[in-house]
Amino acid sequence: MGHVKDPAVSVIIPARNARAQLKYSLPNILGQTLENIEIIFVDDGSTDGTALLLEVAERKFPEKVTVIESQVGHGAGGARNLGLDIARGRYVGFVDSDDLVSPMMFEKMYNAAREGDYDIVDCGYDCEEQDLALVHTTDEMCGELNDEKRSELIVSGGYLWSRIFRRELFDGLRFRENVILEDADVLTYLFCTAKSIVNVKEVLYAYRNVEDSASKIVDYRNYVENINEAMRAVYERVFNLGVYPGVKEAVEYSIVQMYSYGLSMCQKAVLDSWRAGREVPFDVSHLQEALRETAAATVEGRYCDNKYVKDKIAELDIFLMELNNENPAAVVEYIKNNSDGVKGIVR
Repeated sequence: MGHVKDPAVSVIIPARNARAQLKYSLPNILGQTLENIEIIFVDDGSTDGTALLLEVAERKFPEKVTVIESQVGHGAGGARNLGLDIARGRYVGFVDSDDLVSPMMFEKMYNAAREGDYDIVDCGYDCEEQDLALVHTTDEMCGELNDEKRSELIVSGGYLWSRIFRRELFDGLRFRENVILEDADVLTYLFCTAKSIVNVKEVLYAYRNVEDSASKIVDYRNYVENINEAMRAVYERVFNLGVYPGVKEAVEYSIVQMYSYGLSMCQKAVLDSWRAGREVPFDVSHLQEALRETAAATVEGRYCDNKYVKDKIAELDIFLMELNNENPAAVVEYIKNNSDGVKGIVR
């Protein structure tokens, strides 16, 4: 058990069958230059020797490393919850076990947080697959948060792992377990409840594209079901908050964006079936209907009247979502008659 007194930052790292990835990422995690750091690994039901590797790390750095062993897999969200339950840091951060962090990441982010007593700090990250580096939180979004800045943060999106958060923001807040997209509603809620944010304009995190990680294994049925759940979760997290009227358009954009992804996956399933000479999977229409019902329950008005939707989502995507709202079967028929024009938008 870690014994850092009054840790500045608690870093929570879910690890499930991550032994090979941890061999690459562990040195920089354990070599953080922030002295009073608490590193919490959650072994989420691993069977590949991850537990042994983490046990060695805990024995070598007993003053700052804590390992939680769970025999039952909770998914990334549930594993983070176990870490949050024992975290003692003034701030909390999250690292995916297959990614690489700069040894100075948490020192630089904590220093930025303390300089202005900010609730959230965001840093730059490198995306290995797309060969790009960016900071989601622009200078214009920084400082004390108002409706406009909160909306821009929600629309910009981003990830948990490029940020640290004041730990009190997680009081009463936990992740959904055993799902993907488990951070969508949590991040939206944090943007709505935090009072301030700042950025560190340095690339301190490297996102790696490991093919067999949970977020990258795509089965259209599972993915669409998870999107549908995330759409509802985003709405349910924030619609009762006092700030909701001021960020409603941004929240609805994020829901519509997920709807677009989900419908695109259904289209892909249809096109893949036709190309392989198979019947369209029977559950595609059920998935489209579920997306339609969730969108109707969480988004008001016409999508093209939302300024963020109009600016950021393709007209064809908007058309297909509105067509699906009228009649899911009509979407399949449209794809059948316009497959050359549709296949380009299938992600």
